[in-house]
Amino acid sequence: LVIAVVAALTLATVRRNEDYSSAASIWRTVVEIAPRNSRGHNNLGNALLAKGQSDEAVSQYRQALEFEPNFTDAYYNLGNALIASGNLEEAAICYRQVLRFDPNHAEAHNNLGNALSEQGNLDEAVRHYRRALESKTDWPLPLNGIAWILATHPDPNLRDSSSAIEFAERAAKLTRYQNGVILNTLAAGYAAGGQLDRAVATAQMALELAYAAQDDKLANHICERLRLYRQAER
Repeated sequence: LVIAVVAALTLATVRRNEDYSSAASIWRTVVEIAPRNSRGHNNLGNALLAKGQSDEAVSQYRQALEFEPNFTDAYYNLGNALIASGNLEEAAICYRQVLRFDPNHAEAHNNLGNALSEQGNLDEAVRHYRRALESKTDWPLPLNGIAWILATHPDPNLRDSSSAIEFAERAAKLTRYQNGVILNTLAAGYAAGGQLDRAVATAQMALELAYAAQDDKLANHICERLRLYRQAER
C-alpha cells in the first residue's frame, strides 16, 4: 500500500507535488490513507523528529507500536524522541525493549548508556557502552561515553584517568580532533590525571569548536570546566 501511495504521489500534478514538498507531509498522507500502517507512522515520526517536533514524533511512534507491538525500529526511534523530550526513564525502557528483540543492537546499547549516565547509573551505563563497542569497535560515541564516566566519576576510587585518556584520545583521533564534545571529555581526562596544562589547551580547542558550531550550551559547559582547570593550575 505504501508503494502504491508513493507511486501515486510521483504521478500527481505539479500542484499536488507542492502539497507533498516535505517528507512529513508525504508520510502524513500515507497514514491518512492507511491509518493502521505502522511503517507509515514510524516514518512520519522520523520526519517530525528531524524537524525538532519530538512530542508529535512520540505520538506517531506510539501509534506504530499499537499496530505492530514487536516493531523494533519504532521502539528505538521512540526512545530517541523521548530523550529529545527529556523523558530519560521511559527512553531507557524503550531501549531495553529493543535489546530484548536484538541483544546486539549497538545504537540501542549506546543510547541506553547515555540515558543511564544522565540518571546517574554509571556502572550500568559503562556496561552498555562496552556492549556497543563489541559491535562497532571504532565508534567514537561509546568511547566518549566511557571516557567521560571514568574521568568524572563522583567516587574518586572509581575514577581511572589513564583509561579515560586512552578512550578519549582514541575517540578524538577517530573524529580528527574536530568534535567539541569529545575534546571536552579528553580535557576532563587530562585534568583527572593531573595534566592541567593539556587539559586547558584541549578545553580551549573544544571551546573554539563549540563556538563555531554555535552550540551555546556546550560552550557554557566548557567555559565552566576551563575556569576550574585554570584555578587548579595556580
